[in-house]
Amino acid sequence: MVKFEIDFLEDYSQPALIGELKRIQKIVGDRSITRADIGQYGKASWHVYFKKFGSFSKVVL
Repeated sequence: MVKFEIDFLEDYSQPALIGELKRIQKIVGDRSITRADIGQYGKASWHVYFKKFGSFSKVVL
C-alpha cells in the first residue's frame, strides 16, 4: 500500500497561513521570507497570501 503525504494546506484561513509562514521561517532561518521561499517551500502560493491579507508586505511583517 502506498502512503501519500499531503503537500498542500487543507485550510486556507489566516491562522493556517500564518502557521505555514512560521514553518517556512524555520527553514530559511533568520532572513526575511521571500516570494521565492514561499514558492519553493510553501504549501500555498504567495497569491493566496496576497488575497487573504491584501498585500504581500502585510503578510511578512
